Amino acid sequence: MSISNWFKDIWFVFCTEINRIFHDSGVMLIFFGAGLIYPIIYNLIYFNDDLEEVPIAVVDARPGVESRRFIHNLEASPLVKIAATPQNMYQAKQLMVEQKVHGIVHFPDDYNEAIKSGNKQAHIDVFNDMSTFLYMKNVTSAVNFVMLNTMHDVQIQRYNMMGMVGEPAEQLVQAVPYSPVALFSTGGYSSFLVPAILVLIIHQTLFFGIGMLGGTAREENSELYYLPGKEHQKAFARIILGRALAYMLIYLGISFYCLIFIPRLFHLPHVGNLLDIIGFIIPFLIATINFCMTVSVFVRHRETGMITLLATTLILVFISGFSWPHAAMPTFWRYVSYMFPSTLGVNAFLHINTMGAHIGETMWEIRGLWIQSAIYLLTATLSLQISAYKDKKKRLAEQQANTIEYDEEQKK
Repeated sequence: MSISNWFKDIWFVFCTEINRIFHDSGVMLIFFGAGLIYPIIYNLIYFNDDLEEVPIAVVDARPGVESRRFIHNLEASPLVKIAATPQNMYQAKQLMVEQKVHGIVHFPDDYNEAIKSGNKQAHIDVFNDMSTFLYMKNVTSAVNFVMLNTMHDVQIQRYNMMGMVGEPAEQLVQAVPYSPVALFSTGGYSSFLVPAILVLIIHQTLFFGIGMLGGTAREENSELYYLPGKEHQKAFARIILGRALAYMLIYLGISFYCLIFIPRLFHLPHVGNLLDIIGFIIPFLIATINFCMTVSVFVRHRETGMITLLATTLILVFISGFSWPHAAMPTFWRYVSYMFPSTLGVNAFLHINTMGAHIGETMWEIRGLWIQSAIYLLTATLSLQISAYKDKKKRLAEQQANTIEYDEEQKK
């Protein structure tokens, strides 16, 4: 076959797939509706980024100078607000049950004595409302900050009692003064979560949409290979390339919207070079499209994609490595995570966009995406061949059954 005919076949498949996409309202809703609206919804949900003045209850079993000083410093924190000072833990628990407070700080009977004695370990009990992660984060962070400052003051006092004052005492407590600075993130929840979710939105909407197209073809008993006559038996690579180009054309625009426009619109971290981000988007899309086409051949029903989407999305969030570090992940799940383009995609995008890495510094992820692209191109072609072979056997079996039935009717 000449090269011109080869490209004509790809163009034929490309146009056919574009026509299928734009005549399927469900796929249009997934590709354009979910792909364009979900990034905005997630950003609006976490638009405030940080909570301030989370209401808490403070229970001081035996009020004293030290506990009052701690409470005063806690009240000064912008993270929490002391909304109640109940007399006992029972009253405090009732307030939490009624959602009037989202945390309880309890000072036991011996807190003040332990601080003053100098040889006892003082402790504070903190109870958190775990219904929302941000409540727990604020209460725990506020108590920890005040506790560290209190420990510093207590140590200085004890060294002063031993005759060490001024600079020598400060050096014994903290030999090297430091100021913590959060790199690559403002410390808010949206700057941590949303950039990774943007990559997963691209991955999952492609997966659902391509799976829906495959399921629709199965339900309508239409073949997934479009070249007419016997030609389709030798055109699997051209069919895969034509379909992939159709998805690529649509999702290049959606990817630029999700990964370039949205971070700037909602002031998410975006310190990466634009060309580096584009250099990441291309292999990520190719790997994801080929992966989705591999799976879509075996989707028998239109709704199967939705069930698979719901079952896999949360798993992909955890195994992608941004919330559960790969270093702490069991070996089995770490290797499973590399089967999905979203894992390498999330890490590459966070390195480039959030941390400002150049594409050369993320070559491990980029090479992995190109390797996945090649592997899933082969598996997509092979899966299409297997599907064509099964369909051919099914048609032959139906023809034989019809022939036998016809012969039996003729004998009668």
